[in-house]
Amino acid sequence: CITYNTAVAQLVQARAAAGQKIAFVDIFSNFGPSDYSDGLHLTPAGYAKLADLIYTALRGLGYN
Repeated sequence: CITYNTAVAQLVQARAAAGQKIAFVDIFSNFGPSDYSDGLHLTPAGYAKLADLIYTALRGLGYN
């Protein structure tokens, strides 16, 4: 998972450097065991956290 996230983050950085509106939301590093209800699905608080992360990324791209 770490190798995959690193590769995706690098791809996103390259595309952003080329002028594309793109962002990487690092869910792996921002979520812990307490954010999951069963180890796979997020809790309601986990989904709220995910929404905040995505909203912040979109605002950073100029979407309000």
